[in-house]
Amino acid sequence: VADFDALRSLLTPLIGEVPGGPGGCRVLHLGCGNSELPEQLYDEVGVLHSTSVDFADTVIKTMAERNRLARPELAWVVGDCTDLSVALPLGSAFDIVVEKGLLDALSCIPHVAERRASLDATMSEVCRLLRLGGAFVMVSVEPQRHEQIVDMLGARS
Repeated sequence: VADFDALRSLLTPLIGEVPGGPGGCRVLHLGCGNSELPEQLYDEVGVLHSTSVDFADTVIKTMAERNRLARPELAWVVGDCTDLSVALPLGSAFDIVVEKGLLDALSCIPHVAERRASLDATMSEVCRLLRLGGAFVMVSVEPQRHEQIVDMLGARS
């Protein structure tokens, strides 16, 4: 969805604000797929504590094995981003939550009620897992996606 150079310029200042800097920063990557973002943050920025979540267990197994020796601190978790209560239980807290295309995918669910429920549940999980003062980074292929999601979630009341 986005190249690392663009993301680095966005994420580096956020990471720098975290107590302990890159080495103390905890990043959650939702809907990670086979993205190299956690590897790049580890190698090029020094973010050691990154948890990547995806519903595809084969992708998670592949990424975990690929990083097992070179980047042992990285965590790879199978989970449904609309309900991470089992995969990431109460007490899990992250300084930065990143999604790159997950909300785009959820926005394509054809039934409006199901789409709204999935977006609402995912954003509820983001709020639950983001530490107070943390940052949520949304990367979308659709320039108006942020406004669409805010409008949709705002219409639920």
